[in-house]
Amino acid sequence: MNAPATRDGLQGRLERLLRIQFPRDIPAFADDVVLAIEERLGPDADDSTLRRMLCPLWVVLAGGRGTRIDRTGRLNKNLDIWFGAANTLQLSIRHLVGDSPPVVVVNPDTASRILLPDAPREAADRPGVVARDLVNAEACDRYLAQGCVVAIQPVANGTGGALRAARDALAASDTELIGVAFGDEPFIDRRLPAETWATHVIAGADATLCGKRPDAVVDKGGLFFDDSGRLTCTKEWYDMTGDEQATMRAALAKGAAITNTGFSIFRREAALERLDRMWLHKGDTEYHHVDLFRLFHEDGLRTHAHVYEGGIRSGVNRWTNVLDGEEYLYARVRERLAQAGARPHPDAQITLDDDIEEFVARDGMGVGCVLAGRVHLGAGASVGPYCVLANATVTGDSHVGARSRLTDTRLHNVAIADSDCGPPVAEPIRELATVTELSSSELLNSVVSGGVRATNVRADATVLPANWTVDGATLGIRRDPALGMPYADTPPLWEFVPEDYLPGAYTFGDMRGLPDWEALRAHVSRMMREEIAPRATSSKYVRKLLMASVDTLLAAQFEGRHVTDRMTPEELWGGLYGLTGVVTGNGDPYAVDKRRDRDLALTLADDLGAASRDWPELLRLDVAANLIDLTSVRMLERMRSHPGFLAESLAEAGSITPAIDSTRRFMERLTEGNPSRVLWLTDNDGET
Repeated sequence: MNAPATRDGLQGRLERLLRIQFPRDIPAFADDVVLAIEERLGPDADDSTLRRMLCPLWVVLAGGRGTRIDRTGRLNKNLDIWFGAANTLQLSIRHLVGDSPPVVVVNPDTASRILLPDAPREAADRPGVVARDLVNAEACDRYLAQGCVVAIQPVANGTGGALRAARDALAASDTELIGVAFGDEPFIDRRLPAETWATHVIAGADATLCGKRPDAVVDKGGLFFDDSGRLTCTKEWYDMTGDEQATMRAALAKGAAITNTGFSIFRREAALERLDRMWLHKGDTEYHHVDLFRLFHEDGLRTHAHVYEGGIRSGVNRWTNVLDGEEYLYARVRERLAQAGARPHPDAQITLDDDIEEFVARDGMGVGCVLAGRVHLGAGASVGPYCVLANATVTGDSHVGARSRLTDTRLHNVAIADSDCGPPVAEPIRELATVTELSSSELLNSVVSGGVRATNVRADATVLPANWTVDGATLGIRRDPALGMPYADTPPLWEFVPEDYLPGAYTFGDMRGLPDWEALRAHVSRMMREEIAPRATSSKYVRKLLMASVDTLLAAQFEGRHVTDRMTPEELWGGLYGLTGVVTGNGDPYAVDKRRDRDLALTLADDLGAASRDWPELLRLDVAANLIDLTSVRMLERMRSHPGFLAESLAEAGSITPAIDSTRRFMERLTEGNPSRVLWLTDNDGET
């Protein structure tokens, strides 16, 4: 009866020591790996034993010159390419299994960055592990990995050479397993190393190599197996015989080819015994650590291959990979924030100090994070201290922590903390204000604590602290008649539409880069060509002239941006109607349709007995009349395929229960109350 509880306890300890979550990271292997460990070590093995037997000591290869991304050799891609707060190397390390600090193999240029100023000059050129008393721990944490062991590979002599450079660190360790990973794979999925480790443990292997299903086999390292299915070796394309290359091509055609990712796990002592038996490749210039698999197999040890079935993104060996990977990281953060309750804009470039999974697991928007680029935080969000919100919306019983900065932000029903608290995070806190700041923002039904600085804010129904000083603020509701403020000659719409009102929810420029951008422009061009131009004129010549003018407008650019990028669809359509009137002489292309729709509306009103219907039914008819939209492709297609569509829809409207029904409130304020003014906002022409 106690076995399940014991197993759950073992799994929990393993997840903590290995820094993975079994259901998330190894869902297909979770039960089998726990069972294998339980059978081998027992359910009551202490943490020290579990760590020694199961947590690999990773050797991270970062000693290359990076010439494929920077042929001058001056750029170290592992350290000089940063994504948010982490460089390439640090992102490559973040998903490795286990809690042991890795061994990072670097070249002399990198070593010079992390050695102490008084270290011997020749220390950066010595092969092997660097003594800890020569390492600047702060620089090591910043550039490499916290607490890592540093090994120097003076000559770029391959992955096997890097493993030899780490020999002393491997020999000094008491861990059962070592792993080989790469410092230029920042976009690797956490499942790849986790699954490789899990299958290694389940198979009871001495060496496990991770492979993948390739799109091509040329210039790849292919995996080869014996008759029993055991991995015999992996060979680079240039080391293969003609028959072996033909075998790889045939396997690719059948979907059975497997190529080498390089991620490997070995039994440590067995690997150490064979380091000096590796042989040279590539014109006798490189050792390949994967040659250990052939040596293990020839010596009768158990070799195993794990085929990772997920997608694998390229590292950073080319600038195109860097840009593509950067967008991949942004997209992944946006996706996980959305799953956590935020709604980032599709173009938001949100970066975090931590991995997004750990960030989301903290139940909130965290401490010191930056959410910029149209991020929307939904109801009940918690924004931690030291945060920056730019161009964001925060609504619904939310809280903004102290010492944050909010710019161009809209807040509704939000509490904003003051600055009187101790720092909750360690140094350094980068580019964040020391007190909570509000600028160019709007507050509605919010509470602001003391110590908050504000510039150019608008606050309605908001509780402000005493002695609060604001610059450029607008407080309260403008020109409320109940307060006796005169309206003078101000047009009534001024009360409803702010001075900077922009018709529409977005501009075309907001959609640039998204599928909707081209779709919207294509829709505008199509509607002008197929609907408006034929209604405006029967002359083919004039239609052609009109479309030429439309295409010129859509293609027009100023300072490298389309002129229409600054326009909303509503503004653009207004301009196009004006353009239609100038070119064709017909300022109202829909005049005939309007007369027809008015006649139809009067007829339907009689047929439906509108004069005898009560207010709720009439309101539902009015809502249903919004179906009439002759600029909607979907509506036009429905009306063409089913001429009675509008009449039938309106006939059914009177009996339908609305999903949102504010009828009673409307009646109380308009028909049962005593309004001083009524503003009618008329929509599509048929609804009149």
